[in-house]
Amino acid sequence: MLEVPQAPVSACRAASCDWHIEHAVLQPGVAEATTSFELRAHHATAAALREALAAPQAAGPVYLLGGFTAKGMEADPPTVEVAGDAVALHYARPEVLQALGDRVLTEIALTVQVRHAPGVDVSPPGPLAESGAPVPAALQGWVRSVLSADLVYGNTNTS
Repeated sequence: MLEVPQAPVSACRAASCDWHIEHAVLQPGVAEATTSFELRAHHATAAALREALAAPQAAGPVYLLGGFTAKGMEADPPTVEVAGDAVALHYARPEVLQALGDRVLTEIALTVQVRHAPGVDVSPPGPLAESGAPVPAALQGWVRSVLSADLVYGNTNTS
């Protein structure tokens, strides 16, 4: 992954990459350290996740690795892959979460990497407030099928 002014891009030979390695030029950079944190929750809103990431972002650029389940996320290779409702993040910037608005995310398992100058004290992500009461395991399949049917048939009435 390379950080360029527009956005992070990959330097690989695959067709889905933004750059080919033959065009890359390496230049010495400034000293940098990486601090990582684990962020896990059964469910929370995208807004709560963005808020939790505010503290580490004060120290430097933040990259997200891992995944969660959410409806309506668009793929943005190579940093965001989507398969059905499963979202996989590969060094994605937190800004990708803006597209989810205040949707509920489930099965959140992320590594938060913060790139910063050596010696900088990095605050961990804030507490991730879980949204609402958890859905009992016995009902999760039924709830998913109802939500999927509503999306297919355009039913937005949730009352």
